[in-house]
Amino acid sequence: MTILQKLAEKILEYSEGFKVIDYCACLRATYVIVEDKEERRFLGMSHIAHENLHNQGKIIAPNVDNLTELTSSINIINRSFGLSLINAISQKFIKPTQEFPEIRDPVCIVGNMKPLVKEFSNRKVYVFEKSTELRDDALSDAEEELLLQECKTVFITGVTLLNFTLERILEISKGTNILIGPSASIIPDLMRDFNIHYIQSMIFNDVDKIRDHLRLGNFVSLKINKELGVNFSAKVNRSFA
Repeated sequence: MTILQKLAEKILEYSEGFKVIDYCACLRATYVIVEDKEERRFLGMSHIAHENLHNQGKIIAPNVDNLTELTSSINIINRSFGLSLINAISQKFIKPTQEFPEIRDPVCIVGNMKPLVKEFSNRKVYVFEKSTELRDDALSDAEEELLLQECKTVFITGVTLLNFTLERILEISKGTNILIGPSASIIPDLMRDFNIHYIQSMIFNDVDKIRDHLRLGNFVSLKINKELGVNFSAKVNRSFA
């Protein structure tokens, strides 16, 4: 079972009273908006890995009852809806903590997140990118097998949940693993047992504002789009069961 599938099962413990009221597969990302019993709205999103798009498998409308079906689908749009729904439910329960890891070199960044890469320009850093569209000067993901084991600090884009590359990254990484980005807006404790040490993402404080931003075909960056919400960094409580 993939980590994404396991997260879908775990989030169901928090899902009572939620219903999906809006969703979209936009140009750069999917989003799902849920409403709880008190009619409070929460939005979760997931960037779309365009290199993994294909026409196989029927795309279905997301709801809480079909979450496990979404996260097990062969179509990445469904999986993206599933991750967005996990993130939407999580939004209610995430606290705006500011718990930051110690940054040690070498730094690995999985996913060419340019504002983050720029932040570490004065350090020894390896950047990996699966998409040829987004790669620029980054290494391909193939070189992760050679270099990840050297890295003491590993930033991993949440999109790795969708293309099932996260599992291998966590298997070979020997550093502090930080799942980062708006696609990683997950209740931190749900990441126990997966070798994830920190979650860094965003709590969206204006559902309509982020919805309209995504509908226009935009990406969301924790470094650039601070007006869309509150960034948080949370240590994952470890489980040794």
